[in-house]
Amino acid sequence: MRAAPPTPPAMAELAGEELEFFDGMIQRCIEEGASGKNINLRQEDISRVLLKAKEVFISQPSMLELASPIKILGDIHGCAPAP
Repeated sequence: MRAAPPTPPAMAELAGEELEFFDGMIQRCIEEGASGKNINLRQEDISRVLLKAKEVFISQPSMLELASPIKILGDIHGCAPAP
């Protein structure tokens, strides 16, 4: 069994009120989304989530060094030459 990937630095820094905010947003989206109704979010909350997502993405390397053999699942569109 492989170890879980390390938590991105930007997410590891979540604590206190910020952690409660993101946990609450996730829980709200799960609960209200399951009902099939539209979820009403404030623009400020959406902006806060998007800014944190940007911070996390920027903190991640654009290329990973992985040991072989490895299977890649998903879209690698344009990343590998055709056979």
